[in-house]
Amino acid sequence: HFSPSEFRESLNRYMSKNMVGDIYCCPLCYIEAYRRVYLDGKSEDEDSDEDEDDGRDSDENNDLGAFSMDPMTILSELDGDEEFRSASAFCFQKLHLVKRHLRDVH
Repeated sequence: HFSPSEFRESLNRYMSKNMVGDIYCCPLCYIEAYRRVYLDGKSEDEDSDEDEDDGRDSDENNDLGAFSMDPMTILSELDGDEEFRSASAFCFQKLHLVKRHLRDVH
């Protein structure tokens, strides 16, 4: 997998070449990353609305906003410092590396 610096370099190359090329992310890791970033943002909103009860059930968190956030935002905000450390552990330049990650890690 990418080191954080290799991931950032790959991302910069990707962006500078008009989005030519692919970055493949493990779908399981990405869903978990999305959940963490999305729910972190939701928890800040819910703190201010904590006393309000509008009848919504706990299944609302299962929706995860229907993946409404930009994928690059998710990857950059995962660590909170835009260093892509966590993303570099589950994003790859080749699809076969994602398959290997799925087999070895999950």
